[in-house]
Amino acid sequence: MYRSALSVFTMLALLSAACSTDPNRAKADALTRGNQYFAAHKVNEAILEYRRAVQLDPKFGEARAKLGDAYLESGDVANALRETVRAADLLPDRADVQIKAGNLLLASGSYEDARSRADHVLAKTPQHVEALVLRGNALASLKDLDGALSELEKAAAADPERGLIHTNIGAIEMAKGSTADAEAAFRKATELSPESVLARVSYANFLLAAKRGEAAESELNKALELAPRDPMVRRAFVLLYLSTGRQADAEPHLRALADDSDQPAARFALARFYFASNRRDDAIRELQVLAARKDSYADATLEIAAAQYRAGQPADGRRLLSEVLKQVPLNARARLLDAEFLIAEQKWDDAIAAATAALERDPRLAAAYFVMGQAHQARREFDEAKHAFNEVLRLEPRADRAQLALAELHLRDHDSATAQQFASSAAARAPRSPEARATLIRAMVANQNVKSATDAIQAFKSDFPDNELGVILEGTLSFSRKDFAAAAKAFARAEQMNPKSDAAASGRIQTMFATGSRAEAKQYADRLVAAHPGDAKFKILAARAYATLREFETAEPLLRGALQVDPSRIEAYNMLAQLYLLEGKPEQALAEYQELADARPKSISAATMRGTLLQVTHRRPEAKDAYRKVLAIDPSAPVAANNLAWMLAEDDENLDVALQLAQTAKAGLPDESSAADTLGWIYLK
Repeated sequence: MYRSALSVFTMLALLSAACSTDPNRAKADALTRGNQYFAAHKVNEAILEYRRAVQLDPKFGEARAKLGDAYLESGDVANALRETVRAADLLPDRADVQIKAGNLLLASGSYEDARSRADHVLAKTPQHVEALVLRGNALASLKDLDGALSELEKAAAADPERGLIHTNIGAIEMAKGSTADAEAAFRKATELSPESVLARVSYANFLLAAKRGEAAESELNKALELAPRDPMVRRAFVLLYLSTGRQADAEPHLRALADDSDQPAARFALARFYFASNRRDDAIRELQVLAARKDSYADATLEIAAAQYRAGQPADGRRLLSEVLKQVPLNARARLLDAEFLIAEQKWDDAIAAATAALERDPRLAAAYFVMGQAHQARREFDEAKHAFNEVLRLEPRADRAQLALAELHLRDHDSATAQQFASSAAARAPRSPEARATLIRAMVANQNVKSATDAIQAFKSDFPDNELGVILEGTLSFSRKDFAAAAKAFARAEQMNPKSDAAASGRIQTMFATGSRAEAKQYADRLVAAHPGDAKFKILAARAYATLREFETAEPLLRGALQVDPSRIEAYNMLAQLYLLEGKPEQALAEYQELADARPKSISAATMRGTLLQVTHRRPEAKDAYRKVLAIDPSAPVAANNLAWMLAEDDENLDVALQLAQTAKAGLPDESSAADTLGWIYLK
């Protein structure tokens, strides 16, 4: 009996092995099993079987098409696109696969390729409705709206009862600005396909864009009756309520999305909604649910860490961040959060190092470049800051915070035209941001666009009546027009609104000097220091006033006091060194810049200034070494390159190196005559 059973099992094993050696039978079996798993909603198992089929036969187009479907069902759009396009190449006569590939290409931004897939089908079947719709959508994405509309109208004529074609037509008419025609198309879509959720939601979105919120809500309620658990309907309700200021009404739909979906994104959206509604405990509760999941642990824990840090619990925030870094040491967003914490702690060098580490793990992390820009700007390394913020815009062209930062930097460099361009973009993206609007107004003032600035200031004051910045801007505009009486009143009024505003105080001092009220400026500076004894910025402001009056003996202790209060104030170091130069004390100036260079070892400005001081005090070898240290930090630093090139040429020392340095300086300072002079002299030598 035992032997008989053994022989049966042996026969079955041999039979199975024989079948498995037939690749056609094996791949067909894998496809069949994959289809069975897919029908049973076991997507991961289906993917394994389909992959087994294409491994057995890489040209098995049917299996690749099914594998693309399974990837799409699992949410892996990138692999779905790749496999479906391969299937379409292997199955050129399968119109359904061509259309599916075309739609995925369209969604990925490959508009020309999507149109080519449609053209391939239409060459054989000119009235193929799905191909006409695909071609119309591709043309719309390529900005050929008339061509798109023509294709969609052909599709509607070929299948007059298909309502969703009219939804596409409505979108095209809307893009063309034909509001009446767009509404007619959307309404026709709902009439032809009254049970279509997509038609209802599309019409509702049109109505919302037309600021007809009640009508949009009515359409969405009809869609909700048709599909009470459809996430598209829920998301449309959230958009409607948040865009019309009805946050409380949005919450049930966000809650339903989070509870009905296994995807972490829905619960993250709910948590962020709670943060925006100042319901921190509710937000953290949702994030803790996500932190318990392996696939969302890191992101959720990092959001909790950031929330704890912002809430004045930096130790808790740091602890959670450390836990993530231990669990996932290569996590780029953890390194980024570390950099953001360091920015808040004013540890500029460490912040740059942390942001660099984040970029090493994810070179497309625009936020890391933004942190680097902030740190460089705080260290007064303005060229490096510009470079970092421009990298943000390379990765995210519509990043308004980077645009605003660049506007500020160009204003500082007196390039008001470029500043206004950046500020205009930032203000358009963030119209409720006082900072963006104020920067744009300052650029207008600098460009002497008086009418535009006046109108913008009035709008600012209307939108932000409690913000003293509008009154300060009013004073700035009056000052630029030499209406000092109006400027003085505006700055005084702004100071009443916010006694801690150093901008208002600075405006008052400038106005006093402009009107010759030097004694009044001195008395006012003394009052500022007395009123704000622990605030470094008011000590610096007073020191600047005394320096203007050439009372250096009073300005010096004020600056030292500012550095005692806040040792990170680079402006105070610079002013102190300049005072020593004005007083004929270059050695003390050197000491100040050496201290600054020690504190900021990568600061181009501090190291360059130290080299300049050594040069003017005839300490040539030390000056050359100082410039070489600058160029070791940044080989393209133009001032250091120019000055070192000049000194090498003066001393007939290595003219080839001097020429290279002079060329570097000329490239970095194309409009500076000194750089041109240096280069020309070296060519002559």
